[in-house]
This record gives sequence, structure tokens and C-alpha cells, in this order.
Amino acid sequence: MKTSMLQTSLVFVCVALTTGCAAESTTPAALIKKLEEGTPRERYEAAVLLGRIEKKQSEASTKTFIQVEKALVKALQADTSPEVRGAAAGALANRDVRYPNPVQSRAYAVLLSISLTSDNSFDVKLAAALCLGMLSDQTLPPLLLCTAATDKDKETRKAALLGLGRCDCDAARLFLQLQVSIDPDPVIKGLAASSLAQHQQKAIKHLIDILANLNATVGDRRMAEISTINALKEVTGQDFGTEHKQWRAWWSRIRAPGSEDGNPPENEKRSSVTQPAKSLNIDCDGGAKMEFILIPAGEFVMGQGFKAGQHKVTISKPFYMSKHEVTQAQWEAVMNDNPSKWKGPDLPVEQVSWNACRDFCKKLSQSLGRTFRLPTEAEWEYACHAGTTTDFSFGGSDPKENVKLADEYAWYFNNSDGKTHPVGSKKPNPWGLHEMHGNVSEWCQDWYAAYSPEPQVDPTGPTSGKDRALRGGSIDWELSSSVCTTRGYTWPSNRQSSFGCRLVLDLK
Repeated sequence: MKTSMLQTSLVFVCVALTTGCAAESTTPAALIKKLEEGTPRERYEAAVLLGRIEKKQSEASTKTFIQVEKALVKALQADTSPEVRGAAAGALANRDVRYPNPVQSRAYAVLLSISLTSDNSFDVKLAAALCLGMLSDQTLPPLLLCTAATDKDKETRKAALLGLGRCDCDAARLFLQLQVSIDPDPVIKGLAASSLAQHQQKAIKHLIDILANLNATVGDRRMAEISTINALKEVTGQDFGTEHKQWRAWWSRIRAPGSEDGNPPENEKRSSVTQPAKSLNIDCDGGAKMEFILIPAGEFVMGQGFKAGQHKVTISKPFYMSKHEVTQAQWEAVMNDNPSKWKGPDLPVEQVSWNACRDFCKKLSQSLGRTFRLPTEAEWEYACHAGTTTDFSFGGSDPKENVKLADEYAWYFNNSDGKTHPVGSKKPNPWGLHEMHGNVSEWCQDWYAAYSPEPQVDPTGPTSGKDRALRGGSIDWELSSSVCTTRGYTWPSNRQSSFGCRLVLDLK
């Protein structure tokens, strides 16, 4: 029975990465000679063993280590046997895993990327892609794999998608979600879904169901474009704005076949004239600016995890939401006062009541001639989830994983030191909104009331009540109380040092 290409490539990688075998008596020099002059089987074995050479703290050992590296690189690029080239890829990855070095890791990433895109053997392509995903550096490899996953050669794309399943970063997950959502090729969609399952095993069914129901409209693709650019910028430290040449070529292959220059096709050019801007910067006077992110229309299940009242909600039209909680500088520019306990222009304004936030919105609206307001609970929860179906917009269904990631995304009781922190100091959710979990609890427009289980469209809550709703947890709340669905409530004149707000700007 023949071994499949995937099994063969996994053998290359797994054998080369095995470190638990007994030490070999063969010297590095003898192995290098065997790699250069032996039979295909001898060359294969030599490549595997060279990947296990120990790096000792001596001049002679360092020189040998470099010689081994050169021999493996030469084998990866020029050996006539695909088995040997695949073993050399695995050996280089093994060296990086055992002796991580950022410069070396990125150099290996480039070499493996070249093999991925240019080797004529799918087994070698796949071995290179899997090794790319396992390198110690998790900045450049995901970018190279994402680029390869849009290559014109389908074999390269398939291998790169499987390699992305090994990358432990948000950019890889987001790219795979995008491929599952909009790629027309069922084989590519299946491979992307398989790799995505490695990232989000328990949540994958829900995620695929949501993505499968999306229509690849211009608006959907624009929002996906924004999210992907933000994720790649976060991971790589590079700004992949829509004018970036590599980004435009990369994105055009996904967005519209035949749009090789990165511009929308003609029918999208005509329709994009009426599309709202992806983000807006609003001048609040006094030098204070407020940035808003476009939130797309869509559907979600509100109140997930609650036994009573879980219900389907439709957000029928897009809206803008402020990227950050309202800062003290922004509040002072509009209201000419600062009620906050902890002072700082970039800190969120706090000790503000619902009534005061309503007045802030009213005054800002009158000043700028636009409609600013507090978000409804439905809008807030929808934007907080940002397309996810888990408790937080980060992590998954594993509470232990969420605790590990929480310090990157949230200010809460365990890490806040009992005080607020500058807005934007934590990573954003997939739609680009910062501190949706923690820092200050955010007032919502609604009167608080029990949920109704019936499906709703653009719900705004009851017309009257005693308490107003608060969302997002705060520096005083445990992490478990800062999930997307947690609801708080209190009387509208109440003002505490953990109460703040975030605004919605209605489209014109």
C-alpha cells in the first residue's frame, strides 16, 4: 500500500525532529560527507542525524555547527532526492527548536519559504510548510505562509494552509477563518478548516457554521480586510495598509479573481462609492481626537451561556463604535471638567453616571452635527464578540487558556493593581476594539430587564425601568465576570471609579 504524500511529509518532519534517540557515534564531518556523497538512503539518514548535532560552548563546536548548517541548507536547495530535501528541512527546524535564535530562525524561515514555493515535489513543499509553522520565531513564518497560501500554484497553497495549522498566532487563525469563509475552492476550504481545527478544536463547529453563513459581499470582504491587516500588523510589527504592494497583491487573489493589481474589479469600484469608511477620526476640539471603527451588520446569539433568555439578534445595519473607551482628554474637550479619580489624559474617564454620559453624547452631537450615543446592549455584545462565539473575543472554550491570554487583552482584578490604565494598552479584539474586557465598565443605552427568548432585530431594551445596563467588567471585577455576555446594572445617577463609557456614531 502506498504512503500518502501527507504521511510521507510528516515522516520527514517527525523523524528529523525526534531527539530522544540514542547518541550516534558518527562524527559531524563523516555525516556531512555522507550527506554530500552517499546514496539517497544514506543522505536521508545523514540529514536526520545532523539535525541532532549538539551545540556546545566552544570555538570548535561553533565552527562545526556552522558547517553542519551549510551542508543542510545545500541539501535542502540542491539534493536530487525529495526525501533528502524534506529531511534537511526537518533537520533545520530541529536545530531552531533546540537552539532558538531570532536571526537564525528568520533566515531558516526564508529558506523554507523558498522551498515551499519553488520545489517541484509536494512532499518537500509540505515538509517545508510544516517546519515553517514550528519555528521559534512566530512573526515572519506566519506572514510567509499566508503569502504562500495565496500562490497561483495550488500545491503550494495546500501545503501552506497545512503549515498554518502549526502556527500559534492570531494572524494564522484569522487567515484560516478568512479562507474558510470566502475561498471558492472546496479543497482549499477543507484544508483551511482542518488547520483551523488545530487552533480551535472545541469551538470549530460553531465557527465554521458562522463563516459558512456569511455572504461574501463587498462589505464583508472590506471588514475581513481590515481585521487581517490589523492582525498582521500586530504580529509582524509592519503596517500592511491597503497601499502596501505585497498586501495588495496578496489580498487581490482572495478578494477578486482577475484583480491582480490589488484594486477592486469594475463592479466593486462602482458599488464602493457608497460604502462607508472603514474608520473615522473625529476632532473633539482642544486637540483631542476620537477614532471610530466600522462594525458590520450581522446576526449573533445574544446571552450565550444563560439558560433563560438566550436569543437570536439581528443587527440590520452597520454602525461606528469608538475604538477605545472615552478618555479624560476627550471628556474635558467636550464637558470642560474631569470627574475621574485617577488622572491622566489617556486614561478612561470614570466616576461618570449614565446621565452624565448621555449629556456628553448630546453635547458632542450638537457640536459636530452627527449623532453620537451610547451603544445598545445588543450592539455592545455583538461588537465585543467580533464574530467569535466563545466567552471572550480571545482564546477559546478552555478556561485555563483564557486565563493565560487574559493579561494580553484585559485589565481586571488580578492584573490592574486596583486602578485604570491607558486606553489601547491591551491587544484589540478581531474587529479592532481595545479593552472590551475590563478597565472600566461601560454604560449602555438600555434600561436593564430580563431577556426575552424571541428573535429580535436591533433591540433597544424596554422603554422604562429602574436601572441602566453596564457591560465589559472592570478593574474591580474578576476575569470570569468580564466575559462578552456578562451584564451589570445600577441606577442611572450612580457614579463610581470603575464606570466609564464607549460611544456609537450612527451612519449618516
